[in-house]
Amino acid sequence: MKALIIKNLQNDFLPTGATPIEGIMEAVEEVNNSLDKYEVVIALQKWYPADHHRFAASHPWRKPGQVITIEEEEVTLEIINCVADSLGAALINDLEFDKINYIIKDEGQGGDAIMASINEFIKKHKIEEID
Repeated sequence: MKALIIKNLQNDFLPTGATPIEGIMEAVEEVNNSLDKYEVVIALQKWYPADHHRFAASHPWRKPGQVITIEEEEVTLEIINCVADSLGAALINDLEFDKINYIIKDEGQGGDAIMASINEFIKKHKIEEID
C-alpha cells in the first residue's frame, strides 16, 4: 500500500497567514493533482495550545526569532501560529478533503511523538511506501 503524507498546508501558512510559506498554493495544487495515486493520504496538522512554549508571546520581553533555553534545549521562539481550533490551524480550503484519510495533529509535543503516531498508523495499515 502506498501513502502520501502532507504537512504545513494550513491557513497560517498562506500569504495572508501568520507565517506565510512561499509557493504554498502551488503546493496545494500539486498535492490535489497527485492524490489519486495513493491509497492512503495522511495530513499532518499543527494544532498548538495558545500558550505553547515555542511562542515568543509566552515569554515576557521576548520576540520571535530569539533563542532561549527551555529544559536544556535551545528553542527559537516563533510568532503565534496554528493555534488549536483557530482559523489559522485549519487545513487550506482548496485541499481535496474527501481524499484525506487521516489527520495527525501535532499538538506541540515534539517530533518524536509525531513520528510515533505516523509509525503506528503505518504499521496498522500495512503501508509499504510513503511519499
